[in-house]
Amino acid sequence: MTLPVDMPCPRPGFAGVPAAVPEPDGDRVSERLSGARVLIVEDEALIALELEHILGTVGHEVVGMAADARSGIRLAVEHAPDVVLMDVSLGDGPDGIHAAMTVVAETDARIVFVTAHTDERTLDRLGRVGFSRVVAKPFAHHEILAAIRDALEG
Repeated sequence: MTLPVDMPCPRPGFAGVPAAVPEPDGDRVSERLSGARVLIVEDEALIALELEHILGTVGHEVVGMAADARSGIRLAVEHAPDVVLMDVSLGDGPDGIHAAMTVVAETDARIVFVTAHTDERTLDRLGRVGFSRVVAKPFAHHEILAAIRDALEG
């Protein structure tokens, strides 16, 4: 299924890249965060493994990992995650923004973009996708956890 690039944002609240997130309050934050089903769509293996580790420290379940848009879409439809951590640049094939549009249209998953691309053009494209948060690379563990918390609460 191909979606138009100018698809309106089904989830309001796009405000660009958020300001730095303060360090979370230890165990209380972990309790609120545990138990989400998360899909990781990231083409850099070390980053994907780091995200998996971060999620595991607070009890999230990683339902799948994909290195390209097509596999990410397929896994999102198959596993119905609560949250998808999506890179924007995924190498060959469609990018993460295209994949996110399809995931939002076909599932109830919330999208958190984890990307090094925070230029105006990319942020404008992200604004057309229903997503919960953008986390800039390089990221700190607490930024990923706060973004997932926001997505789940959002």
